[in-house]
Amino acid sequence: MTLGEKRLLIFSISKISPNDKTLDNRVFRINVKEFAETFGLDPNHLYSKIKESGDILYERSYFEDDGNTKTRYLTRSRYVEKEGYIEITFSPEIVPHLIDLKKYFTSYKMYNVIYLDSFKTTRLYEILKSYEYQKKLIISVDQLKQILEISNQYPLYSTLKKWVLVPSLRNIKEYTDLDVSMKPIRKNRKIVSLDFRISRNKGHQPPLPFILQERDFKDTNDVLRHTFFFSLKDINELKRKYRDTPEILEDTIKYVLDKISSSDIKSPKPYLLKCLQEDVTSGERETKIIQEEKTKIQREIETIKNRLEKNGLSYEHYVNEMLLGEYEKLTEDERGSIKDNFISNIPKYRRKKTVENFEKPHIKILFLESFHQSNLDIKIQSKDDYFKKKKPNHQMDKNRLAELEEILKQT
Repeated sequence: MTLGEKRLLIFSISKISPNDKTLDNRVFRINVKEFAETFGLDPNHLYSKIKESGDILYERSYFEDDGNTKTRYLTRSRYVEKEGYIEITFSPEIVPHLIDLKKYFTSYKMYNVIYLDSFKTTRLYEILKSYEYQKKLIISVDQLKQILEISNQYPLYSTLKKWVLVPSLRNIKEYTDLDVSMKPIRKNRKIVSLDFRISRNKGHQPPLPFILQERDFKDTNDVLRHTFFFSLKDINELKRKYRDTPEILEDTIKYVLDKISSSDIKSPKPYLLKCLQEDVTSGERETKIIQEEKTKIQREIETIKNRLEKNGLSYEHYVNEMLLGEYEKLTEDERGSIKDNFISNIPKYRRKKTVENFEKPHIKILFLESFHQSNLDIKIQSKDDYFKKKKPNHQMDKNRLAELEEILKQT
């Protein structure tokens, strides 16, 4: 099987309850978004792949005990593209094996395999997990290759070790509850078997399949069910209690999830309830509210400053237009004399560039300022008068800015 098929099969089997006596052609609907979240995948790149996995799994078959009869895993696979889900139905022949998984076969929590990176690694984990209680597994290389479905590959042990065994055992230790060491067994100098020693991975922390970050509040149901193991009744009671203050529940869940990922908390559910009772996130919420208020004030201050700056530019434009109008009223000789006088007051090393660039705005502004200094009787509105008529809200903005800056100091 491919890794995609294996994941689809595991995910579907996880939907079977230990209390189920029969599946009666039950249709298992797998939502692509939920599947992606569980296995830590990007749903946007998963839709076509999950359809392909369903199609291939439908074509898969296995030999029954007589060695002659071939049976399909599935009798039905249907992908509904617009709805974003796939439906599968197991064949009646395989159903008894699935129903009796808890009784006859090794079972393991799905979170131990969701991050394993290949079918071979997942299969190796399964066989090692089934021998965990014995703490060891001695198996021939040929038999192991047959179980991993690579009988015709890696003829040399060195390549099998390099490309399959070492990476798989590293992956298993990193993501599962097993810590496994491996020792080769030789016969006539040839490695014929492997001795696996199996122990509990003490440093293993189960990954949190539903992290409550940037998700809608309704998804706390997933967290409470799958991480804290609340019943639906308990969840409804909890959400009713915090109906008017959902932020308390949401912030406390985030707080406890962080604690679980960094601490050895044995009983997440009682710990969450204790944290809710003590309202451990009240200080954080208060700090968050203050910070949000600060950000809001700073945003308003920035807006007002931008507006006042534009007003200032508007007044400068008005003054320049007025002065230019008065300058244009003069005779040509008067204008020439004023211009010559302005240039003569420019330092010698800058005069040539000033003459060449006289029509540029920044020099024009300097010239008009000089013209105004020598003609103070030209009637120009003061800033106060200008803003009273042209920008009546200008003074209100100035007062509001002073008020906000004072509030920000005190916050």
